[in-house]
Amino acid sequence: MTNNEIETDVLILGAGPAGLSAARTLKKDFLILEKNDSIGGLCRSFEFEGCTFDLGGHAFFTTEPESKKIIKKYSTVRFYEQLRSAWVYSYGNFIKYPFQSNLFGLPTTIVRECISGLVQAMLHSRKGQKVRNLEEWILKSFGEGMARHFLIPYNEKVWAHDLKKVFPTWVSARIVTPSFDRILKGALEKLNVNDYVNGIVNYPNKGGFQNIYVPFADKRTLGRISFNEELLELDIARRTVRTGSRTIKFKHLISTMPLDLLTQRTPGIPRGLLRSAKDLKHNSEYLVNLVFSRKYATDMQRLYSADRSDLFHKMVFNNNSSAYLRKNSKHFGIQAEVSFSREKKVDPRTLVPSVVKSLNRMGIVKGRPKASKVVRLEYAYPVYTQAGELAKAKLIQYFEDKKVFCAGRFGEWIYINSDKAILRGKAAAEKINQV
Repeated sequence: MTNNEIETDVLILGAGPAGLSAARTLKKDFLILEKNDSIGGLCRSFEFEGCTFDLGGHAFFTTEPESKKIIKKYSTVRFYEQLRSAWVYSYGNFIKYPFQSNLFGLPTTIVRECISGLVQAMLHSRKGQKVRNLEEWILKSFGEGMARHFLIPYNEKVWAHDLKKVFPTWVSARIVTPSFDRILKGALEKLNVNDYVNGIVNYPNKGGFQNIYVPFADKRTLGRISFNEELLELDIARRTVRTGSRTIKFKHLISTMPLDLLTQRTPGIPRGLLRSAKDLKHNSEYLVNLVFSRKYATDMQRLYSADRSDLFHKMVFNNNSSAYLRKNSKHFGIQAEVSFSREKKVDPRTLVPSVVKSLNRMGIVKGRPKASKVVRLEYAYPVYTQAGELAKAKLIQYFEDKKVFCAGRFGEWIYINSDKAILRGKAAAEKINQV
């Protein structure tokens, strides 16, 4: 082999939760290629003007016992646990999250339309009725009132795609669906409950969310991570990967990089599969990070808005994610998430003034921030479509047949958080261990 060629048993693409979990599970020699300069993938954190920000709003919660075991085994992090303080801004009011459980406090006409629409949806519901898309699921589950006043405009902002094209296979695990009695009670009186799946959340006792996964890279693992290096070409037949500086020969490969990019960078892949990769849809996000010259602005951790005058769909107050950040942040940091896609364009020049205007109008802060920074997140969430579901199944099977194992949110194109990503990385590594 030449000087710019190396060889490894297993090559892992990506040092996020899935890639790190795979590395810790492997019983073979490995090398990790990470395109960024630090580990964590979508769970990375950064410091800006004395405040800690994550790549989007993060908090740890899981219903997976195995995830808890892995975190305990590989991470030295101590967690700070608290009730989730999540709110919705709607029609000039702050109401508790989720909207559908906390209608009390909204204008009477809005509450009446929401409850009336829910009753009509229940009366016209037919058992076994097929739901074709997210918009239909919302209307069938909550009725026209809640759909129009919050759930449809909010989800249009989040997904940045036509909801009639979004496949609803993921909704049961992501959208809170309260009973009729709970919705009615929440419309008649102010509730103070947090009994939804992530009503209690955890965050690292110190630092940002990334600190959960930093300890995954023990001395052995850290010594096998090559930072600022990205796959440019995968030659499956020759079992080689080319980066900007070298060629790496491997026996097995675990990819956590986006499935569409992996396909595009694999010369010789069947044309039909190359066309299928175009059916994989995703949204992107601008993270608008604002720092205000004050230690306190609000007790909220999250704020959601469906109002079309607000560019953002979610606002994150990360100072309130832990006692440590409340005490040690020099100023108050606010992050607004603004989704965009090829279907929904956003002018980044409008972001900071628009978010500041919303904050002033809501009364959360007054005036302008001392500093601002906009971060572009190209791959935020996979968007489920019928064609995309068929495409990813074909692509993942093709690669697995070639002993290339895909893992993680965009590796497998599945809407999961880091607790499940570590399980997917572990599963991929176990397949290789058995060879």
